Amino acid sequence: EITGLDDKDTVFRTVPSDDYQGRALARTLKEKGYDKVAVAYINNDYGTGLANAFKAEFEAQGGEIAGFAAHEDGKASYRSNLAELSSGGADTLVIFDYGDGTGLTILRQALENGFFEKFVGGDGMKSDAPINELGAENLATFVASSPVGEKSDSLDIFNDAYKAAGGDPDAIFVTTSYDAAFLLALAVEKAGGDKAGVSAALREISNGEGEAILPGEWEKAKKLIAAGTAIDYKGAAGDHNFDAAGDVPGTYALFEVGADGFEVMVEMK
Repeated sequence: EITGLDDKDTVFRTVPSDDYQGRALARTLKEKGYDKVAVAYINNDYGTGLANAFKAEFEAQGGEIAGFAAHEDGKASYRSNLAELSSGGADTLVIFDYGDGTGLTILRQALENGFFEKFVGGDGMKSDAPINELGAENLATFVASSPVGEKSDSLDIFNDAYKAAGGDPDAIFVTTSYDAAFLLALAVEKAGGDKAGVSAALREISNGEGEAILPGEWEKAKKLIAAGTAIDYKGAAGDHNFDAAGDVPGTYALFEVGADGFEVMVEMK
């Protein structure tokens, strides 16, 4: 929905669209041998968008969707929903919801009642809450997709600095949030504080042309902008070359639960 907004070129994002995530997740699961799944998704734009993209791609890849149903937020029990979803014979449940909300309730009740053997989540499910509440030992068959930074010098620089500041660089949206803030600051500087010029400036500072600016190089960027020199921000999450809709390609990975939390299992394409 965001991609198609009539926003007069004022909406940009550093995270790839959920359509891309859903389709990449479907392809990755098929490659890893998941042939028949059921899908539970929260009844909002996030859940619906991810679920429909996933379903279309999974079926296009020859996979079978044995159950596909929306659910409402905040119910005490989803056992009847889970029973219906499991009636199709799938051993895997794909959950497009939030790991610190309804998604946690669904995952817990599915485990407690043995409705499914394996579980897959979208980025909303990659939360510490399921690990803290259910225990890593009970999530050996749980995997979740999430955006990750492309391997680069920029990512290494960011990771080292963020760890030194006491942060977890693998936490969801850390690199993309940092890049969004840095890009906007650079664009405001490039536009000389004129909000009418920020959209054009965002494209100019990240179009692949100019002197490279890495995470943290604010003073360097200010001097180059003041001198009229073209710059190209190389983000922690990748090169944010915005398309006509303000979208970026980005990179996702599939995570599994290890002894120390979520660990990258495979990069999704």
